[in-house]
Amino acid sequence: MQNKKSIWSTLLLVATFLMLASVVFAIVTVIAVLPQTLEAAKEIARQEAAAQGVSVSEEVLDLAMNVAKTAAIASLVFVVIISGLEILGGFLFSLKGKWGIFCIVIGVLGVLGGIGNLMGITATTQAANIISDVISFLVSGLFCVASIMHYIENKKAKEEQTI
Repeated sequence: MQNKKSIWSTLLLVATFLMLASVVFAIVTVIAVLPQTLEAAKEIARQEAAAQGVSVSEEVLDLAMNVAKTAAIASLVFVVIISGLEILGGFLFSLKGKWGIFCIVIGVLGVLGGIGNLMGITATTQAANIISDVISFLVSGLFCVASIMHYIENKKAKEEQTI
């Protein structure tokens, strides 16, 4: 069996491209909303201090803003690294038949994470976030199912070659 002609390999490749597009979209989104996030962190720190009857200097508020900035950048770097490994695994498994178990594990974790995100939807969740979470869950599900089926397909092909 040729790895590249498999329907599951093709679906895995499509899911991997969708994940790549999703990561690029997430990076652009985080960069676009970072200034607003920083201002929101500063305002929340100001409100919390006022609620507790504490006077806060601009230096402390700037510190809160820098902490929020550092957290946003660190989480973005973490997501990019994990997603990069996931995308690399998807490409290697779909095109070369390698990293199958890795893709299955990452796929299952992605589905579980997607379920967690969907369970976290509340009445105040923005529509864009709901749509993004649903699409991410569906892509993770496709990635997971395609990885499992392609792994089974490759295993059967190897068994047939040894007979």
